[in-house]
Amino acid sequence: MFRQIIVLLSTAFIAFTAITSIAEIRQGPLIMENSSSVSGRILIDGKEPMPGGIAAFFNANLEYPPKFGSLRRVPDRVAPVDPDGEFNVALPAGRYYLGVINRNDPEETGPPGLEEKGFSAVDEAGARKIFEITGSGATKDLGTVSVSTMERTWESADLFTIRGKVINKDGQPFENARILIKRNPDAKRPDFISQKVGKTGRFELQLPAGRPYFLLAKDESGAGRPQSGGHVGAYTGADPVFNQYMPEPKPAPLSAEAGQIVSDIIILMIEVPDNETREEYLQGRMIKKP
Repeated sequence: MFRQIIVLLSTAFIAFTAITSIAEIRQGPLIMENSSSVSGRILIDGKEPMPGGIAAFFNANLEYPPKFGSLRRVPDRVAPVDPDGEFNVALPAGRYYLGVINRNDPEETGPPGLEEKGFSAVDEAGARKIFEITGSGATKDLGTVSVSTMERTWESADLFTIRGKVINKDGQPFENARILIKRNPDAKRPDFISQKVGKTGRFELQLPAGRPYFLLAKDESGAGRPQSGGHVGAYTGADPVFNQYMPEPKPAPLSAEAGQIVSDIIILMIEVPDNETREEYLQGRMIKKP
């Protein structure tokens, strides 16, 4: 069984100040250099306007689709969809997939919840549609965009499986955390995000083999650094041990060959201290130094 020495972590708390959620990615119609103002109207199955929610744009040149297995790519841009199905967003030049989520809670972030629906822009053949954006300050109206539920997800034989559990300081299951996956531990935002874990705290992920990944977890919705009272965690490659001499545990790389299963991955969630308590802890560390 793992050892637990819970401490108050420093300002760079588990490097989560760099983690962003879907809501943080630049959004709205503000025009930036080499970007275009892109608008359109979302119609579900080409018929009914989408009654509000989120439009998410994904770089179509990357090797992974927006959705595979239990994971979603973090979009490159998001924009609100109004009750008439209309949106407006600034997009840099590029090729994009478009996905939409009909949100029950406008403040919620991440993949669709269990009672929410996600759709993808499709062409006449039912395949994901790619939108070409030229940038350079141009204005582009996509017109009516038909979105449908994608019945088939991307499949690959080159995947490996990660099975693990998110726990609290008492070793009990931690509910409603999302697993965030980075390919670069120093990146400002994750590459993939999971559904919320259930009451058992258990999760199962399938990732393309051939490179390392870094697993983190967060229980808060919304943008910015984790707020006091929220919880964060990371897979560190060993039994979770946090003490005053390790104020910034780093996520450890995790990889496997295609078809392999990596089990018993534990992520310990730590409560983010408030500023006053954090300052007291840091002052205490300074006093104790010889």
